[in-house]
Amino acid sequence: IIIISSIAAIKGRPILGAYNISTAADVMIVKNIAAESGHKNIRANSIAPGLLKTDFAKGLWENPDILKAVLHTNPMKRIGDPDEIAGAAIMLSSKAGNYINGQTIVIDGGTIAAG
Repeated sequence: IIIISSIAAIKGRPILGAYNISTAADVMIVKNIAAESGHKNIRANSIAPGLLKTDFAKGLWENPDILKAVLHTNPMKRIGDPDEIAGAAIMLSSKAGNYINGQTIVIDGGTIAAG
């Protein structure tokens, strides 16, 4: 099981509280699935991207003020591309990810690391 969540699950923000809380539930559900079903070789993980250039987030990255704020906190000074999430999903769903269970992989260009 791979759930696409968001860095909002692990980084508090003063806006979008309900969204942040719902993405935090994604992170916890994979931990619970791993704990409850790992003995059946059922694995569950989540991927927590930062801002990506998707239709879902278009209202954020098209807004110059929001984009400027995001780029200010991102060490790579850019937002992500959806294709940059694919590698983690492929790894988690392949033999290479067989022993990864109950984890969240953050793909955010370093936003969380930068604080």
